[in-house]
Amino acid sequence: MLPGRAALRSYRETMARVAGRNLVMSWFAGIVCVGVIGALIWLSLPILPTLAEFAGDALRDALP
Repeated sequence: MLPGRAALRSYRETMARVAGRNLVMSWFAGIVCVGVIGALIWLSLPILPTLAEFAGDALRDALP
């Protein structure tokens, strides 16, 4: 049975909270997470040509 509208509303009001903190804290945590992911992607960019070469060699050797 599906929950009522009141249950869904109270669930939505408690979503995106960091350890019971307020909305500002959850936004801050989200921005920090996006920044960390962006930094990791930025740091991984120099390895992409080597990875592409490795994958190409592996596929050429694997396929007849």
